[in-house]
Amino acid sequence: MPCPSLRASGARVGWDGSSGSAQTRGDREQQAAVQKLLVDLRRYEAGKSQPTLDVIRNLAVALGVSADALLFEESERGPDEELRLQFEALARFRPEEKKVAKTVLESLILKHEADRWAKAGSEE
Repeated sequence: MPCPSLRASGARVGWDGSSGSAQTRGDREQQAAVQKLLVDLRRYEAGKSQPTLDVIRNLAVALGVSADALLFEESERGPDEELRLQFEALARFRPEEKKVAKTVLESLILKHEADRWAKAGSEE
């Protein structure tokens, strides 16, 4: 009995009897897209061009990682060593405690930024 994936003409036929040409075209298109992506990645790594935000987003989605993971080294994100233990403790807070801690941190950050801008304005 002949293999159901072949036709007399030599063209591939799927097990369901459909032509495999669409799948083959899809495979070629996907392979071309992957090749283009690899060329683009080499250019980005060599510093010859920079990806757009859309490219970064699409890469992050495709790889299942955050955009931060693509852009920063692990040591560049998150609290520094001096605050790491405190932030680990905050992660164990109850939701209402986290809300209070977040409000306090946001207030401190706003005050810091206001002081920084005021100092930068007075130096001009």
